[in-house]
Amino acid sequence: MYTNILIPTDGSELSTQAGSRAVELAKTLKAKVTIVLVSPTFRQLMDEGFMGPMVNASQRDWEEAVTTRAN
Repeated sequence: MYTNILIPTDGSELSTQAGSRAVELAKTLKAKVTIVLVSPTFRQLMDEGFMGPMVNASQRDWEEAVTTRAN
């Protein structure tokens, strides 16, 4: 049926739970799993108001944090 299951995650609790269920499905089907971490860019966070002007974070800090979380 399925030979490869793509699991996108943003690191949230809900996506982690969905990922766990997708892994269970993949085991049952003997399918390959590919996981991709999705995250907004620093500019999206600033432009769309997710981070206010009081937040003291640089683009470099954000990118390092995202890379660490992805690893």
